[in-house]
Amino acid sequence: MIPARFEESVPPFMPARGLNFLLVDDDDICLFIHRRVLETTGYCNSAHSASNGKTALEILQHAQAGAMPVPDVILLDLDMPLMNGLAFLEAFKDLECANKRRIAIVLLTSSVSESDKSYAMSMGVYQCLSKPLTQENLNSVIQSLYNNGSSPPVMCACR
Repeated sequence: MIPARFEESVPPFMPARGLNFLLVDDDDICLFIHRRVLETTGYCNSAHSASNGKTALEILQHAQAGAMPVPDVILLDLDMPLMNGLAFLEAFKDLECANKRRIAIVLLTSSVSESDKSYAMSMGVYQCLSKPLTQENLNSVIQSLYNNGSSPPVMCACR
């Protein structure tokens, strides 16, 4: 549910329950900033975080089992230990998860080579943004996802 203090600023196309986010980044400062942006916009129903792609996949498996909401949006960094963002995208493609084609994956990174960006887009990434997440670029993503109250488009080029 969207907090009352945000009701006037939340666009009419926003789902009433708010969105579920998964933040995948190994930088604690960035995670803190990104959570604050989510809190101040009023878009967020829940936000979970993972410090690498492997942990993010485990969270998605828990969500599939009903232990937590399946995310609507994944904010994904590229450069992380253990499993980076590109390896996560490869593994996500084969992940068994209800409605995974409706999960918007947004690349949120400090530097993206054009080849990495092109590869990520071919793997189903919805948008590529530069860190840090701002209210303006989050508004842009949410508005494009939920334009005029419609259901989110099919995002992921997954099986």
